[in-house]
Amino acid sequence: MLAMARTALDQLATQRPAPARRHRAGLVVQVDPLSGWGRLRDGEFLPPSSLEQVLRSLPGRQGRPRLRPLTAADLNLADLGRTRREPSQRLRELLGTIDGERCRFPSCSRHRNLHTHHAIWWSLGGPTDLANLVLV
Repeated sequence: MLAMARTALDQLATQRPAPARRHRAGLVVQVDPLSGWGRLRDGEFLPPSSLEQVLRSLPGRQGRPRLRPLTAADLNLADLGRTRREPSQRLRELLGTIDGERCRFPSCSRHRNLHTHHAIWWSLGGPTDLANLVLV
């Protein structure tokens, strides 16, 4: 996966150098703070040793990529409250990242064609906030 990403970035740099300079590639990793295991989008787990190896091989500051954990402020930045019923694209992407793009309904294993729904219905006063949204 890392080799494919590097190849794509190299091709972009040769074919379109101006946009490539502006483009900032990023890697989002969900890591359990207690065990150190990473979770991929398809639900597969990545052991800490493999995760460290991938992070060391990424271009960064002398082989040390910049890591920043999500904070409570990051989770609340995209909240819309009662201003809009439909979530923004940014809020939908954040919800997908946190939920791992999986349906939250018990025993459902779907990860495609998911829709965002309010846990407390909009008609009953539920806000369009990350804490009140689920993927189903």
